[in-house]
Amino acid sequence: VIFLHGVGDNASSWDMYFEDWAEVLPHTRFVLPTAPERAVTALEGLETTAWYDVEGFEDLREEGFGGIQQSMDVVAGLVKAEEGRGIGRGKVFLGGFAEGAALALYTALQLAPPVGGTFA
Repeated sequence: VIFLHGVGDNASSWDMYFEDWAEVLPHTRFVLPTAPERAVTALEGLETTAWYDVEGFEDLREEGFGGIQQSMDVVAGLVKAEEGRGIGRGKVFLGGFAEGAALALYTALQLAPPVGGTFA
């Protein structure tokens, strides 16, 4: 399971949830990366952790895809790393919260062959 957090968050804030999941799913590996820090336009240029820049919250049809595409490449690299560990792509699941959920869903729709599933 590769799980992606939202804007302004980091992987360590999700540790306690995934520790609980690990007890229930002891044979599952959880990968929780932290997004890089970047300026977020919708937050008046605030430097914070974000998978890609969010330009605004009103008309999302106007948003560009450059930033999310770059982050998708990072997530695709994480999927490939799991494959390198001997985990078949069909057993890799992508999930996330808020911006991380959008990135997980976007990535899952772009990958071929597909991952085992997504959740948001």
